[in-house]
Amino acid sequence: MSWVKNKAWADRYMDAVRRIVGPRLLVPAELEMDRRQATDLLVLKARDMRIGVRVRREGYAASFGRQFTIRGRAANGGPTELDKIKEGWGDWLFYGHARGEADLFPWMIVDLDLLRKIICGDSVGLPGSWWGTTLNWDGETGFVWFDVGAMPGSVLVDQEGVLCP
Repeated sequence: MSWVKNKAWADRYMDAVRRIVGPRLLVPAELEMDRRQATDLLVLKARDMRIGVRVRREGYAASFGRQFTIRGRAANGGPTELDKIKEGWGDWLFYGHARGEADLFPWMIVDLDLLRKIICGDSVGLPGSWWGTTLNWDGETGFVWFDVGAMPGSVLVDQEGVLCP
């Protein structure tokens, strides 16, 4: 399936992503701010938040609900999502499994700064029980998978339905 078709398919889940991620970016203001500054809510961080979104097709949650994948090899040889993350791009990754036409479950929000520290630090050697690589069905693109239940340290900002020990 082409990038354009995949993007159009994933875009139909964006309202669900916004409903899930939005409340996690807003926090209640302190009482004094409300009283003196007409402020009820604050944005969690006072800067742009760059959030990558991946929606996995229906049917994979039962087997891979604890995993998230990032493209690690592109058919065209260009930079991959993993390359961009390693370069410092992105703050969070929203990763959800499609459920029906517009719902997502399970889902997780991954802190990419913490992920970068793990994958760019000394803790990453050969693929082990918490990460590995796999080729896509086309045999040309590939993904790196991460098992959040087995990772050395939690990278989760939040999650729903992800079964972790």
